[in-house]
Amino acid sequence: MSFGRNYHYVPAVDVLEDGKYNVKLGKIEEINLAGYAVLRFHFQCVDKKEAHAPNYFDLFDVPESHTEKDVEMFNKRASRIRDCFGLEGEFNPVSYMAWSGKTGDIVIKTGTDGFRNVSKFLPKEGAVKVPPDVF
Repeated sequence: MSFGRNYHYVPAVDVLEDGKYNVKLGKIEEINLAGYAVLRFHFQCVDKKEAHAPNYFDLFDVPESHTEKDVEMFNKRASRIRDCFGLEGEFNPVSYMAWSGKTGDIVIKTGTDGFRNVSKFLPKEGAVKVPPDVF
């Protein structure tokens, strides 16, 4: 019998405590999540070598049946992410490759649901604010 023959120990991921972290963007990909178009930003803490959670944040696109508030919320979050990491260019795969490796400061906070998520994107010092209508 060969059950378990390929087993090797895999340590549990480090769960990040609430606080401020300097992170480096990894793979950025467009995915579909529960019927919504989402841009998923994977990240790694600069000062941690081991895997950790959370390790991504999402930017939900404006839904087809959108309201003015939906557009405003998207522009606000997208602008904060862009300012935090100094991102330039359109939302497209070429830009995603260029954005990979950029660093920025984020704040992780435990929500009322008990999950830890990125709650703030801190702007880079001297960041040029990009008006939302530019992209």
